[in-house]
Amino acid sequence: MNRSFKIMIGLFVFLVLFIFLLEATAKEPLDWTPSYHRDAKIPLGAKIFFDQLQESDLDFQMNNRPPFELFSHKNDSLKTLLLINSYIAINGAETDSLLQWVERGNDVFMATSTAPAIMDTLNLLISGYSLNNRISYKPLLSLSNENFEIGADKLYDRDQNYFAYFKEIDTIKTTILGEFRADSDSIVNNRMHVNFIKVPFGKGQFYLHTMPEVFSNHFLLTDDNYRYTSAVMQFVDTSKPIVWDAYYKNGRETIDSLLHYLLNNKYLRITYYLLIISLIIFIFFEGKRKQKAIKIVKPLQNKSYEYVKTIADMYVNKSNHKKIAMLKIDLFFAKIRQKYHLQTQDIDKTFIKNLALKSEQSEEHIIKTFKYIERINQLETVSKKDLILLEEYLNPYQ
Repeated sequence: MNRSFKIMIGLFVFLVLFIFLLEATAKEPLDWTPSYHRDAKIPLGAKIFFDQLQESDLDFQMNNRPPFELFSHKNDSLKTLLLINSYIAINGAETDSLLQWVERGNDVFMATSTAPAIMDTLNLLISGYSLNNRISYKPLLSLSNENFEIGADKLYDRDQNYFAYFKEIDTIKTTILGEFRADSDSIVNNRMHVNFIKVPFGKGQFYLHTMPEVFSNHFLLTDDNYRYTSAVMQFVDTSKPIVWDAYYKNGRETIDSLLHYLLNNKYLRITYYLLIISLIIFIFFEGKRKQKAIKIVKPLQNKSYEYVKTIADMYVNKSNHKKIAMLKIDLFFAKIRQKYHLQTQDIDKTFIKNLALKSEQSEEHIIKTFKYIERINQLETVSKKDLILLEEYLNPYQ
């Protein structure tokens, strides 16, 4: 790996780490998602309200299962169910079960800005009030008990110009418990709108509020807004057990895998990505298959030829022509096996033909050579002249 490539890799790693550092130290924007979950600490979560109820002297319970199961228990003690969410999806069979449950003497406190199907049965219509002539508004919230009023400057800590209210109610059965004016500073938009009512149904009661925001963390922590929320809850019959609904929530927990949890936590997500990048870099630089250099071992050489030649030279010095001739013949056969890769056990026509092709000698010369070798083998003594002639026959194959 050349030096410039290493520098590029180093710059890339530095850039990635720098980006992650910026993300880790950057201030996260507020999450204004309407959750109303009991553990949600975001502005529109309901952790503070839930904790206050849990720490109070009230008989407080929590329901994680579909309320349909709660409604089906006819012999249970009477209860008050708290349903707080931006939208409460009770429809069909659940609506009928809820109505029967309230009819038996139970109460329902429902805070939602979007009307579920149950509103039709109660002859109610929720509508929206929108103001577009100003950038921001300060709603005025009021309750019927002791003419309680509060200017909710911080219903939202952002521009808010849409408010839900009850446009139509059954005036014979319905009791108005609270109203609001969208803009307390405006002379033109000074009309009061109903946002909190009580509707009797059988032996029980429906308490309906169109602003779930008044139960949020942000609302309760701003100025003395908590006084309004506390006053709203004074209408509820606390002699009955209070049941917190944890099922109909936008922020209901749906984490079903470890990876989902990691990616939804800022710091765990950064750590996870850094780990992946580090692993990729490790694989790139260190993950290649490594092994020691294999030593090149030369194969053992066949020393038969050199050995026979050495012995033959020894006999030359002693003038033993027969021994020299036999050694030269052995040397010749060894040469054929080593150089031409031919077996010398059978000297037949096939052998002669193959040797002629590989040695580029004529078959006639090869036949004469082997006949002379056979003659030397039969001689008791070999003269110097015979030895020279044998050498002439064998030299072409060297």
